[in-house]
Amino acid sequence: MKTSCRALLLLRQAMSNNNSLACCGLDPDISKIPIELREGFSEEDAVQNFLRVVVDLTAPHVCAYKAQKAFFDIYPGGHRLLQEAIAYIHEHYPHLPVFVDAKIGDISNTMGAYLQNMFDELKADGVVVNPYLGDDVMQPFENLPDKAAIVTVRTSNPGAAIVQDIVLHDGRLLWQYLLELTANRWNSAGNMVPVIASTANINLREVRQAIPDNMPVLFAGYGTQGGTAASIRDLVNSTGRGVFVNSSRGLLYPYDSHEARWRDAIVQAVVAMKDRLNFEKSRSKFLLILGASGVGKSTIIRELRRLDHRFIYISPFMTRELRPGEEDKVPIGDGELDEMERNGTVLVVNELYGVRYATPREPIELAFRDEKFPVLDWPIERLPVMQQAFPGRLFTVYVEPPNLDVLRLRLADGRDPSEKRLDAAAAELAALSLGTYEGLIDYRTVNQEGEAGTVASAIYQAYVQAIGF
Repeated sequence: MKTSCRALLLLRQAMSNNNSLACCGLDPDISKIPIELREGFSEEDAVQNFLRVVVDLTAPHVCAYKAQKAFFDIYPGGHRLLQEAIAYIHEHYPHLPVFVDAKIGDISNTMGAYLQNMFDELKADGVVVNPYLGDDVMQPFENLPDKAAIVTVRTSNPGAAIVQDIVLHDGRLLWQYLLELTANRWNSAGNMVPVIASTANINLREVRQAIPDNMPVLFAGYGTQGGTAASIRDLVNSTGRGVFVNSSRGLLYPYDSHEARWRDAIVQAVVAMKDRLNFEKSRSKFLLILGASGVGKSTIIRELRRLDHRFIYISPFMTRELRPGEEDKVPIGDGELDEMERNGTVLVVNELYGVRYATPREPIELAFRDEKFPVLDWPIERLPVMQQAFPGRLFTVYVEPPNLDVLRLRLADGRDPSEKRLDAAAAELAALSLGTYEGLIDYRTVNQEGEAGTVASAIYQAYVQAIGF
């Protein structure tokens, strides 16, 4: 099977170079174009000027463009408009592929005419096709190895299920059979891209397992169609990419047409989408080290960071001064912490022995986006806060002491009241033995004296196995 389709090479390189899985849809709607671009211009000139600005603003943040042909065809000069839009991208941003969404699909001679228009006239890098007519639609792409066929396998429209979810004689759904054809029978040139809906109840891990690792997937329905990127990590391939997500209205028109700062709104929308996709695609989980005071959580975290540089400690804010040798916390005043709590900068504020501690949200999200492993020691009674903030993204480890006598000796050297801490530890361990935290802990371990490195290694193995690395 050929794997060097030029259009898909451009797509993969743009995903990497722009660190983006976002595809910008080009669906020009004159009624939504900013007033300043419409006044004194013909509709076609206004559309052309608008699309050029959109491309200039979004090009640093996307991996591809997808032009919806129907939105161009409604203008008398629509063919020329689409041709010029593609030419503008190829001239100024030749590293970004341009796909045309026309959902073509016909018998051989008619299909040939469609493809001549798409590739010889419009110069598109790929086209969305409807495979309902079978081989007549798909076989021509064997002779177009540098052009991509984006195949409507399972689409995002609400009415798709009545056809695409028909149960076949072998128990598979029709779209699953189409996926098999796309990945195997029609992919001899390595230029197929299946469309999979983000709005359907689909096992996306099974989709990824059913197709070649280097086959990209267009994840459809994101944004205004109601789809989310929450499951996108199940579609990423071994490179952490392999899937791209189109948004049209959400990127083109995130403003009122009278709004003066519409350009800023477009940039903010595409950057937000790019960051959200990078956050969601990450297979990392937030590693929470739970356990009573004095069990050695800080030492274990230091050992984890020695084992793998991807572990990032999420330094909490606190309302006390740093102790000698303490470097992993950020001292702030009560007033500053109050303000952070009001504006949502921190997830939650905990208080322990008269000192307030708060966990910042942004470093956690940045760690996910950059495929790092965020880690933090956390009180088990506040675990629901993290579960609500990061549903499905936690890996919880509970560290126990060998026994309370050992813990008493460890706490005797501490600065906070040792008896209070020991009583709290005893209550916590009792609750643990009674099953109070059943189902909330992914991994339990005992930190024997001098064994923090061994404990950290075992936690590390359990963590990487849980996230699939």
